[in-house]
Amino acid sequence: MTTNALRPNRFAEIVGQKDAITRLNIAIQAAKRRNESIPHILLGGSSPGIGKTTLAYAVANEYGSIAHYFNAPAIKKVSEIVNPLARVKQNDIVIIDEFHALNKPIAEILLPVLEDRKLTIPIVKRIVTVDMPPFTMIGCTTEVGTIIRPLRDRFGIQFNLQPYSDDEIYEIVTRSMARLNLPCPMPSLVAGNISKRSRGIPRVANRLLERVRDYADAYNTIVSQSVVDKAMELEGVDEAGFTDLDKKYVYTLYDVYQGGPSGLSTMASTIGEDSATVSDYIEPFLLRGGYIAITKQGRVLTEKGTRFAVDISRKDGII
Repeated sequence: MTTNALRPNRFAEIVGQKDAITRLNIAIQAAKRRNESIPHILLGGSSPGIGKTTLAYAVANEYGSIAHYFNAPAIKKVSEIVNPLARVKQNDIVIIDEFHALNKPIAEILLPVLEDRKLTIPIVKRIVTVDMPPFTMIGCTTEVGTIIRPLRDRFGIQFNLQPYSDDEIYEIVTRSMARLNLPCPMPSLVAGNISKRSRGIPRVANRLLERVRDYADAYNTIVSQSVVDKAMELEGVDEAGFTDLDKKYVYTLYDVYQGGPSGLSTMASTIGEDSATVSDYIEPFLLRGGYIAITKQGRVLTEKGTRFAVDISRKDGII
């Protein structure tokens, strides 16, 4: 069973995001009563893996719709979105992940699609416009603010998913352990250990749990606190969820840039990572923990982050 197999399929299976689920359920029930499609939905959230795509698929399952999935960075040509959209049936759900990454020509195609259900199809040297049936588009994005306003305004339902509490992540890990049927004499302790390392992100929690399962299976042993610690040491994830890359970021900002400010691309280049990894994975975790702040001038260490960097500098072999 993979991480995707652990994904909840219905609202009742989803932990957390109560406000979002309530609002979506109201929209779904109202649409069913009127025999209409659900309004277009824009799901935001600062971190990948927080559950946007999971929630989008749950919407389709709750309505009883067929879901068509697209990943925006993979859509290079207009035909790659136009041709599938032309096959969409009434009340289908179209899910576009990383919606902010749509290129300009495709974004322009989607404006009349979302507003009037008019799909423009380029055929040889002419343009054909066809009517689409009532359907629902769900855009999932970590960067709501970068989507052009005319496109953003076409979504009737918009909200950002909230960070998960420690208790909610613990519940997710506990449920996943049960689904994986892991042999574990002390499940509550193991679930707590993994939860604290999960950065408040369900996808990370399930990924770490799977690595623990791999370690236990490889060494033909039960899942214990010791097994979790050993598996996480191999993964480079400490008790608080920090990776070596997180520590490298903090120490670089402290040592190379004297606490900042430093720009995103500069930081990414210095630590040898791409900007998307830094902005989507490293920085949200450090921001939530209060280790860094992002100002108009750039990234800066907070007092807490400075203390952490000093602590890192005192320990050999971390950087």
